[in-house]
Amino acid sequence: MFGALKVLKNLFRSRQTDPGFSREFPKERMGRVVYDEKKCIKCYECVRNCPAVAISVRPDKFVQVDDEKCIRCGLCVRKCPTRALKMKEK
Repeated sequence: MFGALKVLKNLFRSRQTDPGFSREFPKERMGRVVYDEKKCIKCYECVRNCPAVAISVRPDKFVQVDDEKCIRCGLCVRKCPTRALKMKEK
């Protein structure tokens, strides 16, 4: 009961954040995801788990990472069972 009350109380309170603060990080500083076709077993775990929908399946059934959409969270790298995806610094 107390947990639900606390959630409702915090739901309607005003935010105490700096309006000039941005959670965005420059993508050029965060590296990029590199894909190795030879290691890919086409399980598509990376496609299913990408929160930014930056990984798509090409016509030849391999995957493709869109650097513009990628938010560099690394979830695809952690979910890949064969380590076909790696996070690489620029």
